[in-house]
Amino acid sequence: MADDALTADQVRALLRLEPNQTCGFVRVTHLSPDHIAAGGLPAPFADGRPLGSALYFMVTRDAPVRLHRIRNDQLYHYYLGGPLEVLMLHADGSSERRLTKAPGFDTVPVWSPDDRKLAFARERDGNWEIYVMNADGSGQRNLTRSPAADSNPVWSPDGRKLTFLSKRDGAFEVYIMNADGSGQRRLTRPGT
Repeated sequence: MADDALTADQVRALLRLEPNQTCGFVRVTHLSPDHIAAGGLPAPFADGRPLGSALYFMVTRDAPVRLHRIRNDQLYHYYLGGPLEVLMLHADGSSERRLTKAPGFDTVPVWSPDDRKLAFARERDGNWEIYVMNADGSGQRNLTRSPAADSNPVWSPDGRKLTFLSKRDGAFEVYIMNADGSGQRRLTRPGT
């Protein structure tokens, strides 16, 4: 390990990240002093909320993004630096390497149960899709190929299926597919 390399625990301490129920470790770094007035947004934000916020978040193998329902549209905007990419950082802090290098954003990577593959969400040309790749970054494949937003992949315990969120029916719903992208079908219904 290089002398200046940080472990995931050191990064967490440095950034003062706290455990989060759905996405690893988080710290809110800014809340806008301007607010959207009560009644200006639908539930669950009908009571009003800050106009914007910024945060740090970090996911690890032991604290991944967890499947959760988003009952509203969320917009993520990145101000500084290059696009979001998937990086490999070993538990001891060594061998950081970039696994994705395409333009756009790659996020919410999740390991397959056998640690041989990563599923992740990729945004290209304004649309989010579910991709899978080998653990070394090779073999990247688009599994969903949908004109609607697809995100937040989660592997089944046996690694044969992936669940994900999709907006193909107008609202985010939970879908399931085989690990090769075939057999895509909706699991939830609006309002469930």
